[in-house]
Amino acid sequence: MEVAGSYIASNSMNIPIISIRVIANNELLNQSYDPTTSLKAQKLCLEIIDEITKI
Repeated sequence: MEVAGSYIASNSMNIPIISIRVIANNELLNQSYDPTTSLKAQKLCLEIIDEITKI
């Protein structure tokens, strides 16, 4: 739900939007917090944007 407002605003102005949610730990699996997760997600976002803009 965090990006719902962004989607509504972007859609109303016909602007493409993409959202990637970063989960840095998983309490259900008893995983500890990993601060490198955000950096990996940022790199992934840049790779996706590069691929999309090639089209």
